[in-house]
Amino acid sequence: MRVPSPFWISRAIRFNLPLSVVSSFGVGWSKRRGWVLVFGWMSRSASSIF
Repeated sequence: MRVPSPFWISRAIRFNLPLSVVSSFGVGWSKRRGWVLVFGWMSRSASSIF
């Protein structure tokens, strides 16, 4: 092996860190959107009931 392993480790970290940040942000955003949809549906059904 000519290339040292720390180089590959730092490269993997550099590529995986933004990916994990983007994926976690996407998951949080989709959860927030789901909660917004649930609350909107609940308020709509409550307004239709009352």
